[in-house]
Amino acid sequence: MKKNINKLKILITSISLAILTLIVVIFVACNDNNETHTQEERIYKSISTYPDNKDNPYDYIGKQHNILLNQLLISIFDYETKTGDTFKGNFDKVVSFGSKYINDNGFDTNGNYNMLKALYKNDCNFFFDLIDNQPIDISSKECIKNICRATVSMYIKNPKTSYNEYYDYIISVEKNILNGKISISPKYIENIFSFTATFRYSLYFWMNDNYFHNTQKSLWRVVGWDAVGALVGSLVGHAIDCGTIASLYAAMTDKDATVTVNA
Repeated sequence: MKKNINKLKILITSISLAILTLIVVIFVACNDNNETHTQEERIYKSISTYPDNKDNPYDYIGKQHNILLNQLLISIFDYETKTGDTFKGNFDKVVSFGSKYINDNGFDTNGNYNMLKALYKNDCNFFFDLIDNQPIDISSKECIKNICRATVSMYIKNPKTSYNEYYDYIISVEKNILNGKISISPKYIENIFSFTATFRYSLYFWMNDNYFHNTQKSLWRVVGWDAVGALVGSLVGHAIDCGTIASLYAAMTDKDATVTVNA
């Protein structure tokens, strides 16, 4: 009798854990198949390459982006669960919530709304028009657009391209900038490396979480918002917060990006 009661307890516990796991998978995209070991990093078992590049002096921007994005998604999930309210597709609401949360965590989000509105109005073809309008030189703009062209072309040629392959390509670009094979003015190194760091970490975040259920066009749209948001923000010292809130909004809409770029 006692043995049967113990078995029943184990069964109930297993069912409870299964239900809890299912809820987390459905509502918290960032917790699929991974464990959060510390506040500083997310550990994924499905991808062998971690997204860091110690040679990029602005790598911390991408890392902090993922930490804040993870926390924001959990915070929004909690809010929606408690209130029954939704942020889906509501630009002003997402930006307001994200800005307040990030501001409460010590980041100055002044001016973010206008930068994010510019992203919102130029949400096509990987924001090439917006990139062209930034106060950086032509070489920097072309470097950024070439990364967009190359990575999307990799996907078009092979939709099953692994994260490791994207990572290796972006690392090679960063290496070529550092060794002078790609000529970038020292004045714009921070802007370029803020973009590449966020690009690497954003891809890592979303490809691991299966958030888009293999709808890769949506994935590219969010990565575009992330990385270009970090670029625009980096010009006024807002790379982390602008990129994170941009990612949050893009992830909460059904719209796909125009990802057909000329290779």
